[in-house]
Amino acid sequence: MNPDDPKVTAFLLGERELLTPEEAEEVESLLAGNPAEEEEICKAGWLLREGFSREEIHLREEQRRHLEKTARTLFSREKEESRGVHRWLAWLPWRQQSPFLTPALAGLFFSLLVALVLDLLRPFPSPLSQERNSFAETKQSIPVIVAERETKSSPASASSASSPSTATAPIASPPPRAENLVAGLIPSSTLPQEALPPDVRARSREAAAAQSSAHASTEGAAADAGGFAGAVTEGATGTGMKAGAEVMAPLVGSLSGAFMSSRSHLEAARAYASARRSRPVGNKLERDSDQRESGNRNAFDAVEENRFLQVYDHPLSTFSADVDTASYSIIRRYLLDEKHLPPKGAVRIEELINYFPYDYPRPKGDDPFSVSVESASCPWAPNHRLVRIGIKARELAREAVPPGNLVFLIDVSGSMAMPNKLPLLRKSLDYLVDRLGEKDQVGIVVYAGASGCVLLPTSDKRKIRQALGALETGGSTNGASGIEMAYDLAEKNFLKDGNNRVILATDGDWNVGTASQSDLMDLIAKKAKKKIYLTVLGFGMDNLNDSMLVKLADRGNGNYAYIDNLQEAHKVFGADLHKTLFTVAKDVKFQVEFNPRKVSAHRLIGYEKRRLAKEEFNDDAKDAGEIGAGHTVTALYEIIPADGKEPSHSEVDPLKYQPSPQENSGGSGASVDPAVLNELLTVKIRYKKPDEEKSQRLEFPFTDRGQGWEKSSEEFRFVAAVAVFGQLLKKSPLKGQSNWKLVRRLAQEGQGKDPYGYRSSFLALVERAGSLQADGTEEEMED
Repeated sequence: MNPDDPKVTAFLLGERELLTPEEAEEVESLLAGNPAEEEEICKAGWLLREGFSREEIHLREEQRRHLEKTARTLFSREKEESRGVHRWLAWLPWRQQSPFLTPALAGLFFSLLVALVLDLLRPFPSPLSQERNSFAETKQSIPVIVAERETKSSPASASSASSPSTATAPIASPPPRAENLVAGLIPSSTLPQEALPPDVRARSREAAAAQSSAHASTEGAAADAGGFAGAVTEGATGTGMKAGAEVMAPLVGSLSGAFMSSRSHLEAARAYASARRSRPVGNKLERDSDQRESGNRNAFDAVEENRFLQVYDHPLSTFSADVDTASYSIIRRYLLDEKHLPPKGAVRIEELINYFPYDYPRPKGDDPFSVSVESASCPWAPNHRLVRIGIKARELAREAVPPGNLVFLIDVSGSMAMPNKLPLLRKSLDYLVDRLGEKDQVGIVVYAGASGCVLLPTSDKRKIRQALGALETGGSTNGASGIEMAYDLAEKNFLKDGNNRVILATDGDWNVGTASQSDLMDLIAKKAKKKIYLTVLGFGMDNLNDSMLVKLADRGNGNYAYIDNLQEAHKVFGADLHKTLFTVAKDVKFQVEFNPRKVSAHRLIGYEKRRLAKEEFNDDAKDAGEIGAGHTVTALYEIIPADGKEPSHSEVDPLKYQPSPQENSGGSGASVDPAVLNELLTVKIRYKKPDEEKSQRLEFPFTDRGQGWEKSSEEFRFVAAVAVFGQLLKKSPLKGQSNWKLVRRLAQEGQGKDPYGYRSSFLALVERAGSLQADGTEEEMED
């Protein structure tokens, strides 16, 4: 047995009940063998009890040894230097007699040196005088150029610029750049004042006044410098000292003035940069390209909305399942807390719809989920049809829930210090701990500039809460190293028949790390194939990297939720706990085939990032979405009937040598089973069981009964309300007759039982969004 043995660690942590009596005696004899080694082992045990990992212990010891070595080196170096200085000062017998002799001698030496330099330069008066004259001319021409820029529209300034006394050649220069202003390279008087708003213009005038006062202080500093030099020369003697003082005075004064005026330049630069970011252009604000939102760095992917596709070109529509719900919580945060409309990239209609549970039929037999299809007239386009496809996954009985091997991967970087980040994260995970069973185990890995394991997997809820409560923020964000360590910990404690999952809690603001994004995604995908899945929880709104978090959840065969308050945490880890943590079907794909005799064109609402090629439906190697226990997934199609008006735009020109749509739908070619002629569409689904790699196929034909949306089910009307809500927020060109009054009516008529109050909360959200958009003063944020 050696000090690195896990049994020694268990002994030091007080878990002696895990050891046999013989093993306990062996550990005690090991600790009593060598006093120095015993001290090191005890120190390591204390650090382990405090929550440090073994890697951190070695790192602390390395840092301590390095600091001691550095301190010894610096001490010896300073000692040698002090000996060298005192060696040549020791022979001065007068060094203790008067404290003023050394400064006086230093001033005398400096004055003699200046006088010597002036004597060397005296034979060359002409070039020096020419340089002084040219400098004076340049100095006089600068105010004229500045005046021309400031009073370009003033007749008086034009006449003064053309006068012989102040004539200078016109200089064409580009507008001053903000980085040059910050560096103090361009005076504040050259700023384009007419482009500044009134409040910024006032700050700019104050900065200019501060700059003029700084110039005045420059002259005072020069006078002070002259007085200082004069005082030094009066303490000694000689005309050379006075000449040196006269030369040094303007130099000292200019340096002092430059230092004192730097603050005014910085103020002017900030004013100009603020004016550029906020200068109105039409009805919107002109912003710098790197400022997607004022004061923060939220990142959302731009999404191009699905268009109508003609059936004779696209008879199939294929897409992957999506059970993420983050978009709804993010929009709620924008509307209620930020009090403005969300960016268009944050609005993902499929996530808005799937945020809510629906009362769909339960699965029958051995199928993992049921499928229900309903159609009615489209509320925002009365001549179109709206088709709702809904599936409900099988629920797990409490006794059938497998044990969990969960690793919390927690971002503790400096960006997580806000109240709606790490403090809310602690409360959310603490609520999850309350919901865990006796067989579930939890490990905790944290990451900032570096990563470390703060809790080995355990079922002791007291230890888990202590580790969560001890978390603090600080440092940069190296998320890649944290993910690698979390997956390694989950793999070492893998449960063959259990739920192995990494739960990542972060704002996604990763600014450090050598791993490329593609390498990181490949690592997550490989671990998912080993049945270690990834759940992603987003926090905060100042630098939320939504784009990154969506990709991580997709590759990790998991889901992505955004937690904006404690109520959302209770939803994710309370009512939706099994949906969040337990997968019942993976790689779930949908393919809808449309009957050209009934459908002219179709449009899938949402799922823009989930579309698949038609060939990928039967390809088991193609990754797709996962569905958790009890999940409901809904998809909407807006359909133009075959006898209705076709879309106003077509993707391609009409084909010259191919059959027309009427010929294709007329049945003159291949024979069609008469039993299916009246079907509107067929829904096909492929899925894999969590422990299998071969997919299974389900098929559900559907016939449209032609009913109006007023007679549709409550679930249909509420889904339609959420779709209209999303289209209004995105300002979709395909929204038709959508308006906030229609959203309210559909949501109220489709509210139903609403046991958790989610649908009534949606109505409040609709009222807030409608008031913000009707106000006219709020513009949606840029993506």
